[in-house]
Amino acid sequence: NKDFPKIVEYAKGLGLVQNIITNGMIPGVRLDKFADTLRAFATIQISANAVGDDFDTLVGRSVYDRFVAATQAINDLCGTVWLSCVVTPTNVTNLGDIISLAERTGVRGITFGILAKQGRANADDSASYFSCLAEAQVALRRVYEKSVPRVEIDCHFSPDLSIPLRNVGESPRHGANE
Repeated sequence: NKDFPKIVEYAKGLGLVQNIITNGMIPGVRLDKFADTLRAFATIQISANAVGDDFDTLVGRSVYDRFVAATQAINDLCGTVWLSCVVTPTNVTNLGDIISLAERTGVRGITFGILAKQGRANADDSASYFSCLAEAQVALRRVYEKSVPRVEIDCHFSPDLSIPLRNVGESPRHGANE
């Protein structure tokens, strides 16, 4: 929407706290046009559900390097960036790579979320999606065993795997289910 910057400025003028989820490409490549708008957001979440060739396959074109540069540029400008990753059967084995991307780009943290059971996620085949969450827990624990992430982790499907900012660099304390 061409009026998006005006809408954001209007909401800011009303004192509203604003957050946004974006793929990062347009604002990150066009910082000259979107810098003031981006600075108005308390948090900017950039969707990162894959890395490298898997990212390119997921989005249907070869733009991963531009995506990384755009993410870095937005983070350098604002410092309020989080990556947002929806865990799926396709990316469950690559969660460590997504954490590495967060660390390389210097973002504040990464949110590992789950698919909401609405819209297309309400389809009968969504059971296979939810079955990957146990594998995701194992995958994250393996990542943590090798090297504790240097970014904050907000794990929606397994809160005991979250690493709050005050504990970045420390291994998460797991519950009795270990």
